Amino acid sequence: MFVAKDADEGSGDLAVSYDISTLQNDETAQTMGTLLLRNLHSDDEVTVAMGHFYWDGAFTARLNEILAEKGFTATNATTSEWGMQDEGRASYDAYELADEIRAIMQTATA
Repeated sequence: MFVAKDADEGSGDLAVSYDISTLQNDETAQTMGTLLLRNLHSDDEVTVAMGHFYWDGAFTARLNEILAEKGFTATNATTSEWGMQDEGRASYDAYELADEIRAIMQTATA
């Protein structure tokens, strides 16, 4: 999770890493700058796994449940745009969680 000292743009990027070592990865990813582009309609197992994180709300719901179980009140993380997803990394927007963490950090250092 990236949390800047101030509420800078970019704070709130929550990354969920997952293992792709056992997945078939034949898709040739194209890059546009630093953006990874994948064919959303591919049968490539890595692309399919990325799609489950991005399109299937079940993991997002479970992620927010986990945040609540850990005592956070900001439990409204949502998937970032497709271009933020990467092989083995699902990206979520969690701006309110970043604000909550920032407040905890500032209280702890005050």
